[in-house]
Amino acid sequence: MNAREAWSATLGQLQVQLNPATYDTWLRYARYVAYEDGRLVISVPHAYARDWLDQHLVPAMSETFGRMLGRASEIQVIVWDPADDSPDVRDLFGVSDPDDSMAASADGLFDPTKTFDNLTVTDANRDTVLFCRFVLDSRFGEHPSLFIAGEPGTGKTHLLQAMANELVRRNLRVVCVNAEQFTSEMVAAIRGGALQPFRDKYRGCDVLIFDEVEFLEAKDSSQQELRYIWETLFRRKRLMIFASRRLPRDLNIQRDLRSCFNRWLLCEMHAPEGDSCAAILDAKAHELGFALSDAVRAAILERLGGDPSMIAGALAQAASYIYLTGHPLSVSMVRVLFKGREAIAPTLDATQVIGATAEYYGVTVEDMVSKRRTKAIIAARHLAMYLTRALTDASLNQIGLALGGRDHTTVMHACTKVAEALKADLILAADAATIKQKLLQPAAPVSKARDMPEFDRLDEAMPVLPRALPIGAKLPQP
Repeated sequence: MNAREAWSATLGQLQVQLNPATYDTWLRYARYVAYEDGRLVISVPHAYARDWLDQHLVPAMSETFGRMLGRASEIQVIVWDPADDSPDVRDLFGVSDPDDSMAASADGLFDPTKTFDNLTVTDANRDTVLFCRFVLDSRFGEHPSLFIAGEPGTGKTHLLQAMANELVRRNLRVVCVNAEQFTSEMVAAIRGGALQPFRDKYRGCDVLIFDEVEFLEAKDSSQQELRYIWETLFRRKRLMIFASRRLPRDLNIQRDLRSCFNRWLLCEMHAPEGDSCAAILDAKAHELGFALSDAVRAAILERLGGDPSMIAGALAQAASYIYLTGHPLSVSMVRVLFKGREAIAPTLDATQVIGATAEYYGVTVEDMVSKRRTKAIIAARHLAMYLTRALTDASLNQIGLALGGRDHTTVMHACTKVAEALKADLILAADAATIKQKLLQPAAPVSKARDMPEFDRLDEAMPVLPRALPIGAKLPQP
């Protein structure tokens, strides 16, 4: 038996003796490096594994290895990740590793129809598209992380899918997921005892594209797992692309993960306006095979605003109408077809929300912005922070300034606390819904929530959605 065979036999013996979690954590990625004159050198991918093995297992490993080899031996553990030092033929796009058993692929939420060719570049997204092209055209791994922030309707998802398509064509292994899918996969892996295959999937890819990062707020385990994945891919010089509604500084996530996101390239996409909306509208109509007159274009924009997803759905309906009737789209038909699709312009600001909340709870705005900490004022102040985040475009810092110069972390904590309380406290949910109704429909009569019948309070509680939560009517998981 030579040294390599003796090391393999040693690993097999240790796998039987140790519990699976210990073996997978510390020895699964241990590799034979060299053997000379009674000294075996093995490698592990990080210093944590080396230190733990030195403290707990090296003597037992040396004894087992010496018994297998038939002579006294010692084991030296070094830190070395082959991906860091060996030549990587993926350094130039379009070339795959001939020794890698995994072929180029796209896993997860992948849409091959969204490409750079059908992405409408406007003044609102031009800089972000330029950054993305810069990353794609650079040497692979030179810019390992890109974070894109933007509200719904700015085109983030289309841009992510366009990058995924480009990277797959360059023969790279791409994992394209959103935060909800990632969390669901992790939970299923833990319950099924298959955490290692889950980690192998994400840590072994060439490109990770991760959408809706804000969904990870208040999910500490998912955040920690993503941070380890980030560090592994960063060390191996792989590419990571993240997207969220907000910049990392405004996310309620662990400091270490926020530092990872801030470590490389950041860019922000803005909602299209004016000529940008018109360009998107014309491009979508052209894809569907018809053209828009100036009057029809103006009527559609007046009714729909600049939300690309709303525009796409409305134009698909218009294309069906043209096909079925054979008549061109007119201004009058726009009003009929798109009834109920009217865009709601965000007109509220932090001052209005704070004032309405103070009035509802019978306190003054001066109390809300002061340093007073009575129970009633704290409750009103926290709900005002939550509602301001939900109903306005104000950032955490802006909300904090409007409420007496408080730190953005204070606002973040209040929003999370209220979001959790709303799941169990129907009275608080009804209070929030009543204030929201007053702000959005000032003419509607407002009655104190505590006087509402039980079924009314349940009905009012449903529409309340904090801005910090993911897309869709989903409350945060405990």
